[in-house]
Amino acid sequence: MLEGTTLDAALTESRRESDDDFAVTDLSIEGRPARLVAGETKRVATWVKDLQQLAGQTLSLKNRSPGAALLIQDAHDVIWALTWGTGFTFLDHEQIDFGFGSGIVARSAHPNEVKSLTKTILDHRARVDRSSMPNGSTIRDLGVDGYGEVVSRIEAKAVIDELTVGSKVIQLRAADSLNLPLAKSAHDLIQDLSALEALSQRSVLPGLESLEQLIALKPKDSRVATLDQKLADALLSTETHRLGVSWPHERLDVYGPVMSIKVTGFGDRRRLVFEQAPDIGDVVDWLAESPRDKILGLLKTVKIELHGEAEPQRNTLVSTPVPLRRWLAFEVEEEGQRFCLHDGSWYRMDDQYLARIDGRVREILAAPASLSLPPWGDEG
Repeated sequence: MLEGTTLDAALTESRRESDDDFAVTDLSIEGRPARLVAGETKRVATWVKDLQQLAGQTLSLKNRSPGAALLIQDAHDVIWALTWGTGFTFLDHEQIDFGFGSGIVARSAHPNEVKSLTKTILDHRARVDRSSMPNGSTIRDLGVDGYGEVVSRIEAKAVIDELTVGSKVIQLRAADSLNLPLAKSAHDLIQDLSALEALSQRSVLPGLESLEQLIALKPKDSRVATLDQKLADALLSTETHRLGVSWPHERLDVYGPVMSIKVTGFGDRRRLVFEQAPDIGDVVDWLAESPRDKILGLLKTVKIELHGEAEPQRNTLVSTPVPLRRWLAFEVEEEGQRFCLHDGSWYRMDDQYLARIDGRVREILAAPASLSLPPWGDEG
């Protein structure tokens, strides 16, 4: 979780207090404040109505989805969140540090044993590429070294000696979270979390630099306000060539087929429904009549929901509603540097990126040619 998050703020409003289905319990783990949320949801399957009509039978079939989230406060105002089952849906996604998982991979994985990755290309086409090599390979072999690429999901092998598992080779899977083996006793778990915190402060390993070629700006960075104003200007302009819609795949947590998309939160009771994801032209139209000083606020309040039925209802949601800001991709230059908006956050192009490109070009040109071509102008 982001620095400064509290045990309350880390959870969605519906999971901050106990109810008929979920229990919220405050704990102390090795002297640290903690909170456990556990329970299960029960709902009628969305397809039962259709089946009853076809079969002429009365059926009572329900989905049961158990989940748990254990939150632990550390000594630096950071919340560690461990989840099981559907527990990830209990967390307020706005409080999650989505770069933590890939950051751990970049500092611990074997550079030649990356098994799979998903990358998003920051352009108007909202292109997402997924590549895998079951036996593992390098980041370059999996196609990451182009401009404006953000790795949003990665799986690799690693050895992290400081963890309880010791020198054992482990699998790391990182997206909006980090999946790896942790200790099952309270004392050892706290030691594992401290080891991960220390690891996150180390330098990126050679061969894995592409995982952080775009450097995230902290929310309190002085440049963020200026960049946000440039975003507002672009949304109110007819020039949208550097602005696009990009699916926030890792944040959506889609758990069913998508049949419709609902957009809400305009503040005027508007309720828009689409068969497919809206494009940037739709977004510009929604905001065209809004006062300029309201644009940035609307990007947070307007939310896009994915539904499993053509007619959206409360029980047809198949993903967490995601604010409009996190669907936008934008690129802009400021004071001679290039910045990108991705998944709601601002990124600065790594200062070493061009140096790596120059090195790659020299490497290619230094290799001997595989073909022997005749001199230019030789008609023979």
